[in-house]
Amino acid sequence: QTKSSWFPHNLFLEIGVQFGLLALVLFLLLVRQIFLDLRITRDRAVNSDLILAAQSLELAMIGFLVCSLFISTVYLKLFWMLAGISVALKHIATEERET
Repeated sequence: QTKSSWFPHNLFLEIGVQFGLLALVLFLLLVRQIFLDLRITRDRAVNSDLILAAQSLELAMIGFLVCSLFISTVYLKLFWMLAGISVALKHIATEERET
C-alpha cells in the first residue's frame, strides 16, 4: 500500500484544522479588513483609475474566496499579494486626496 497525505481541499477548513479556530477567526477578520480598506479606497479616490483598481481588487478577492472553497493553502500567496496591493491602493488614495 502507498501512503498518501490527506488534506482538505478547502482553505478555510485547512486553516481551522491546522492552525485552530483562533487563526481562522483572525484570517476572516483580515479578509473583512481588506474589503473595508478597498471601500475606503473607493470613497477617498479622486482618480477614476484608482476607483477601477479598487473595484477590480474587490472582484479578484471575491473570486479568490469562492475558489478557496475548493483549493488548499498552496494558493495562499495570491491572497497575500491581493492584500498587499489593497493596502498600497489605500495609501495611494489617501495621499492623492491630501495633495
